[in-house]
Amino acid sequence: MKTSFLHDTKGGTDTAGQITAYVAAQLGAQFRTCAYSVLIVKSIARLIQWDRTGAVVSEPIAYNQEPALVEFFRRYHKAPQELRGVDTTVTEPTAGEKRLARKCLGIDDTTVLLKMAVQTPNSQRWYVIRAPMANHYTPPGRATRGFEAYDIERRRKVFVKDTWRVDLAGIEKEGDTYQLLWAAQVRNLAVCSASGDIGDQATCTHLYKDAPWACDTKRDLVPHHHYRLVLDTIGQSLTKFSSSREMLRSVLDAIICHDDAVRAGVLHCDISAGNILIVDGKGILIDWDLSKRLNNSSALDEVRQPTRTGTWQFMSAALIWNKSAPHTFVDDLESFFYVILWLSLMYSPNSMSPADLTSFMQTVLDPQQYEGTGGSGKRTF
Repeated sequence: MKTSFLHDTKGGTDTAGQITAYVAAQLGAQFRTCAYSVLIVKSIARLIQWDRTGAVVSEPIAYNQEPALVEFFRRYHKAPQELRGVDTTVTEPTAGEKRLARKCLGIDDTTVLLKMAVQTPNSQRWYVIRAPMANHYTPPGRATRGFEAYDIERRRKVFVKDTWRVDLAGIEKEGDTYQLLWAAQVRNLAVCSASGDIGDQATCTHLYKDAPWACDTKRDLVPHHHYRLVLDTIGQSLTKFSSSREMLRSVLDAIICHDDAVRAGVLHCDISAGNILIVDGKGILIDWDLSKRLNNSSALDEVRQPTRTGTWQFMSAALIWNKSAPHTFVDDLESFFYVILWLSLMYSPNSMSPADLTSFMQTVLDPQQYEGTGGSGKRTF
């Protein structure tokens, strides 16, 4: 029986926001493949399974009259960790591994350390990680987290990227893209030493969208697969440039990398200030997970995902105003301009008053409160 779960009322919206915030905090603080919630309203309960695509909600359970809720808890208690949503590829390092990692990473004894596996085609490699450099705020999505890590086998410092990659046709794995670019001798590129899918850890919510018992939804449910990548190159944020010369030099280096990549048949598709790093005074371009291949005549005319991807502040005017427009080389070049503009206004001395700067940012670069809006001022350039 199809029954509505979301109520279009203030109370319903507030409740949905509250339970979503709870599970976002849980997924952000733990290493999980999915999470479970029990929502109880008066005499009715609902079970919710969350993953990086969305959520599956059970039909109403009259828990005072039927045993389904108790049976769920019994089965959950007996289930192995994998079925309970625990990511078993993250464990505790040995005392010796902790000691070596603390020395290599320069961290104190109070920092909690974990050991994370990265599966490559030929082997499984292990890394000791500490607190993430970035976090995520909603359950659906790529949920990318970055870690400074200690490579146990090679005894060196690396950067581990943990993400849920979009699992759709035409979207290549980031590690494969790095291999292609290195083979083409692309300049100003990070060194990728390992990458791979994490077993069969994939989302399942999208599989039930058209089930006979499922309520109709207009939202696009995008499948994701758990994925990790290791970079030997560790840089600093572009926002920490020491001079405008270093900033512009780093952006130029990223443009050179981008140009080489296009010649090799790869378009980045997510140019932003966060995806350019400074390494020894020079710039490198990272985060190729949204890139696309240009090896066929129709590639530039294809829209690969149902929703617009990229970093809003740096997205081209054409992509903002036409969600069905394909991402092209020109869009990336326009994004480089917005990177320079944003850095110059936010991190360099300028003559704009705080009020004028805020107004400009809100009109030209920043997204508005409502999803898919903002940036109207870009059309004036």
